[in-house]
Amino acid sequence: MHHIEFDASSAWHVLKEGFMAHSIVKDRDGRIEHPGFILDRFFGRLSVSHSFTATNIGLSRATMHRVCHGKGRVTVDIAKRIEKAFGVPANFFLVQQAAWDLAAIEEDDYLDVKPVADSVISQYALKVVLGGDQAADSPVKSLNGSPANHVQASEYGVS
Repeated sequence: MHHIEFDASSAWHVLKEGFMAHSIVKDRDGRIEHPGFILDRFFGRLSVSHSFTATNIGLSRATMHRVCHGKGRVTVDIAKRIEKAFGVPANFFLVQQAAWDLAAIEEDDYLDVKPVADSVISQYALKVVLGGDQAADSPVKSLNGSPANHVQASEYGVS
């Protein structure tokens, strides 16, 4: 028989900082789940009511009910209150909410947005801003040779 050591605090740290902070939960059909539905099941698993939880974390019962039924958003404030009360990282619910929000928008809602810079150039510029290898004072050039943040209006049919 082998003795297996299990450090619960270490395991929780790995779970908290790894999986929970960066995972998007989807339903059986592959759709992103509303974070409120996850909270509803979580509270059920712990045998705590929405009302009890709302009272203990300083929210109204109506707010908790809306969130847990997918009618309200998990805000930064709500996520932080849940983290303080249950030890579940606020990041988990915030990342899930952002994923839900992005999945819910329609691309057609953004037809009026005109490109400002090529996406590859933009991603590279962001890398530089976040500590990449190019000098910070050297502007990133777009594919046409002009600075990426200065796009000619004529390129997009505007005079």
